[in-house]
Amino acid sequence: MGILDIFKSSGQKKDYTTDDLILLEEISEHLKTIEPKNVQWSVQINGRGPHYKSFFAGPSKKRKDGLLIDVLMPDAGNSLLRDKKNLNVYYRYEGAEYSFTARYLGDEKGEFDSLVISRPERIKKKQKRKAYRVDTTVSMPIRVQLDNDTEEVADLSVGGFSFYTNLNLDRYRTSSDPLRFTLKIPSQNKVMEMAGVVRIFNFIPSKRKSKCAIEFIKPKEKDIQTISKYIMGRQREILNR
Repeated sequence: MGILDIFKSSGQKKDYTTDDLILLEEISEHLKTIEPKNVQWSVQINGRGPHYKSFFAGPSKKRKDGLLIDVLMPDAGNSLLRDKKNLNVYYRYEGAEYSFTARYLGDEKGEFDSLVISRPERIKKKQKRKAYRVDTTVSMPIRVQLDNDTEEVADLSVGGFSFYTNLNLDRYRTSSDPLRFTLKIPSQNKVMEMAGVVRIFNFIPSKRKSKCAIEFIKPKEKDIQTISKYIMGRQREILNR
């Protein structure tokens, strides 16, 4: 059973503007990414008290709703977890802080002894941003044009934006080979020729497209002002709802 199979029974929120991982495909992709990295997890039982060391060991082979984690260190945490059941998991990956809550479901014997915990329905993500980000308006969307393809922008900041695409843009991850595109803001009748690097590129099966997050490279001052004006307008719209 793969990671994605674990999450198929869960509901999912279709639209969101948070950095938290909510879509089941994003949670699945994230866990598949960190599984071979031996990312250290810090486990706190019942959300208080000492933290115990562990790491993610993959999906449970016996419980379709379970994930395997290595036994806790120090060892005293294992008996405490079996008694209290609830746990909070914290870890860092690629400069961001992640956390989620789960329940202890049992033990699983294998090549190594492991603990089985419930799947996370939401993984919280904290990452320091250089700029405030807003979702774009449906009534008058911002569009990005690149490689003869046009897509609607999902969210925008003065530092970058994200969108969904069928194009393979994973290669544009370094400033030595930037992605060049045209950003169109109809509400201001502005068309901006810009460049950026890909920071996130993950396939989302429910959308049948990949989510692509772009960071701008040396944007012009007039383009920053245009984007800032749009963001201020969107903030007012959101506050007045």
